[in-house]
Amino acid sequence: MAQVTQPKLAQASFRGVPFTCTAHDLRAGRRIADHVFPQRDLGYHEDMGRSDREVSLTAYLNGDDSDAQRDRLLAAVEAAGPGELFHPWLGRMMVVVRSVTVRESRTQRRHVEVSLTFVEAGSAAVVASLIDTA
Repeated sequence: MAQVTQPKLAQASFRGVPFTCTAHDLRAGRRIADHVFPQRDLGYHEDMGRSDREVSLTAYLNGDDSDAQRDRLLAAVEAAGPGELFHPWLGRMMVVVRSVTVRESRTQRRHVEVSLTFVEAGSAAVVASLIDTA
């Protein structure tokens, strides 16, 4: 009989609240503005720059204090503004939380799964406008 190996848990944290995870998803690419025209079969696709990277992962909280760990992580993700994510594969990055889903089960006490989706935090660029007086 083949031996089943358990996935190794990687250490991660958000705003200093630690958790473990086994895998992650990263969405990346380019922002494209599609321009379509009547009576033309092909459109023009304008490159608007790199897309914000989006990272999704599942946090695992285990132990007798898994409820307290869950509450600390929820407080961290519900706080306003960007925060630092320490990602086990991508390193440190400033992110904002896009969504959070908590999964708990009566059959798996002392175990909480939290699905997290983060997006890179940018800065609010001020766009200056000038009045054309000509």
